[in-house]
Amino acid sequence: MSSPQALPSSLEALRSNIVGQLTTLLENHVRSHALDKNFWGHLEAELAQLGEQLKQLKGGDNGNHAQRCDISRTQLNLLEGINNNAWSNNCAQIKSLIVEFQDLIDQVSSALVDKTLFEKQGQVLEQIILSHEKVAHWQAFVQQILNDFYDIFPFKFFTIAFAEQGGISLYLYYLDSYSDELKQQAHTRLCRKMLKDLHQPPDTIVNFQDFQVREGKQINQVADMDLLTVGVPSDQTGVGGMLGVGYSTLYPLSTQEEIIIRSLLSVMVMVVGSAKTLNSTLRELEYYAEHDPLTGLYNRRYFNRLLEYEIDRAGRHTRNFSILMIDLDNFKIINDSHGHGCGDRVLRQISQTLENRVRKGDVLARLGGDEFAIILPETNFEQAAIVAEDVRKTASKLEFHSDDKSHHFGITLSLGLINFPKDATTMSELMSGADIALYQAKAEGKNSVCTLDSVKDRIALERKQHSLTEGLRNALGTNRIIPYFQPIINCEDGSIFAYEALARLKTEDGQIISAGEFIEATEKIGISLDLDRVIMKHVAENLAEFVVEHRPIPKVFINLSPQQIQHRGILQYGQTLCEEYAIPPENIIFELTERAAISNMSNVRRFLERLQKRGFSFALDDFGSGYNSFHYLRELHFDYVKLDGSFISNMLHSKVDDALVEALSGLCGKLGIATIAEFVETQEIMDRLGELGVDYAQGFHLGMPREGF
Repeated sequence: MSSPQALPSSLEALRSNIVGQLTTLLENHVRSHALDKNFWGHLEAELAQLGEQLKQLKGGDNGNHAQRCDISRTQLNLLEGINNNAWSNNCAQIKSLIVEFQDLIDQVSSALVDKTLFEKQGQVLEQIILSHEKVAHWQAFVQQILNDFYDIFPFKFFTIAFAEQGGISLYLYYLDSYSDELKQQAHTRLCRKMLKDLHQPPDTIVNFQDFQVREGKQINQVADMDLLTVGVPSDQTGVGGMLGVGYSTLYPLSTQEEIIIRSLLSVMVMVVGSAKTLNSTLRELEYYAEHDPLTGLYNRRYFNRLLEYEIDRAGRHTRNFSILMIDLDNFKIINDSHGHGCGDRVLRQISQTLENRVRKGDVLARLGGDEFAIILPETNFEQAAIVAEDVRKTASKLEFHSDDKSHHFGITLSLGLINFPKDATTMSELMSGADIALYQAKAEGKNSVCTLDSVKDRIALERKQHSLTEGLRNALGTNRIIPYFQPIINCEDGSIFAYEALARLKTEDGQIISAGEFIEATEKIGISLDLDRVIMKHVAENLAEFVVEHRPIPKVFINLSPQQIQHRGILQYGQTLCEEYAIPPENIIFELTERAAISNMSNVRRFLERLQKRGFSFALDDFGSGYNSFHYLRELHFDYVKLDGSFISNMLHSKVDDALVEALSGLCGKLGIATIAEFVETQEIMDRLGELGVDYAQGFHLGMPREGF
């Protein structure tokens, strides 16, 4: 089959026109030369005859005329010679122009690519568009491209070479029908040619993979097969292990076609290599989306999916299963003492040990760090306890060594066991229960198995805390966190000096929960800052009623979370509220516990300076509970200190507590700091506080917290 090669029509027209004109010019020149030659010959003959006749005449100047005729003949011959030379040169130049122009046309035609070839190239390139589906099935994608390629540029074989472990993989695509014998011949010829073109050693191991792209005519020989190879540049790393591609033609390629096909093959190198790489990457991502990269076990995400499935399956079929939560004892010491490389080896060996101790249908996962978990389907509590003890004993017999082999050590496991549906029926309850049982095993000395029966009270508390946590979030959004106000009494005359705003949670059924039951939960879930703002807002709204009614505005003590000293925003918020509701800042006393104040002395000092500049006052709560209380009096300036309630409630029965209250009251008085006694439960305590010079007091005896002033 011959290549359908032809010049572009405009170039062919130019060639025909110029060559035609030069040929016509040459023909005219030859014809003119023939006429000239006849003319010169006739003229010479006439001169020769005239000269002879003059020589025969006697007398006069006839002799001179005959001599002049001879001279004219000589000059005429010279002129004819010059004319012949010029004619020969002109003919040679015209012939040379024709040849040179034809060569020029050939060179231009070899450099130009016909528009139709560009269109064919575009038709192939339109199909080479990567997508997720094509990447996932990249081999089928290649065959689709080759089908389109074949419709435009027919070929016999297409080959792709990949560098693999242990050699080269040669993918061979057939576009017609070949016998097994011919395929073997193709293997040999293509292998030899590809290795040479791709600069690979001739003894390289080659693994063939054959693909029949489409059935066509029966091919009987491959002897005249020619291979056009395009490889990855030697100074670059082939994408996806790609070494190159080969294209075997059915007919000799024109220069233009070879240019186009080489460009397409270069695109194929990039696209196929990228598709293979992306496919490999996608498979790795899919694998590591479900597996732990260090141990190869399932990860937490996939474990949770399988646990949800097992809960649903066991629930529908009234079956049971168990979960083992496993943690390595003192694993941090191994990492710190022997390095993380050694720690990783321990984790891998423990993983292999666990895999060897579970059944085929069990689910083993590494949840993170040194924590593992096992789902034991169709396993009751007693059976799971046997498995847990077997795992514990097996692990305790393992021996490990440091990287330099200088230290040998063992390791133990703590395990928590929980059963469905005996102990719990939901995913959160099962995982929480397994964690609690595991922590209990740690608390009991490690290297043990603990079940949920021994920690049921703790689970009930955890559930209550969880329920409370969810209730708190909802309460903040529905305005059910409100202040209750407890009066602070002047010890000298019994009048109300101020109030303390105490946070209360109003449940959806109207119950009131005191702050002591939920304040710790607010810190755990990170809403304590929001809680402070809500209380401040309610306090400002309550005080605004006094402003509107032109009544004296009471002072209010507002508790702040320890985190507030890290945030300047709370003071600006308080100032904004005071301006909005026309409340004097000196009527607001912010209160912080001694425990919170000592955590960062420099931050507290800056916080107090900003607070007092804005006109607010400050009270230190639980004063005396720490060992450095007197140090704080020297370093920080307070307006009020609240004497720790444990001293107050016991001062009538303890000389030590009584003496401490007297000393603290006297010291604060000398420093200009007002004292407030908490937990005043009897009149006797109130009387004694007055004797000791305490300024103010609060407690249930003096006034219960209530919703309004």
